[in-house]
Amino acid sequence: MAQNPSPPQQFMSVTEVARLLGLSRMTVYRMCNDGTLTFIRTGHNGTTYRITRESFERHTQPANPTAPPVIPGQTEITA
Repeated sequence: MAQNPSPPQQFMSVTEVARLLGLSRMTVYRMCNDGTLTFIRTGHNGTTYRITRESFERHTQPANPTAPPVIPGQTEITA
C-alpha cells in the first residue's frame, strides 16, 4: 500500500528561508520586521519566528511571469 506524502508544512524557519533565498538569517529577520514576509512568533518568550509558506511563495514568485528578470544596476535598453 502506497503512503500518502505528508502535506507541506504551513510555516518555515528563518534558517530554512535564509538557505533557500541565499541570504543571511539577519536579512530574513529584517524582511519579517519590515513586513516583506509574514510571520508568527512562537517559543517560550515569543522569540522564535516562523514564516508562513504562503508569504515565502508569494515573495519568490515574479509579479509578472512574462517580464524579463530585473538585474540590479542594469539599465534598460530600448530598441
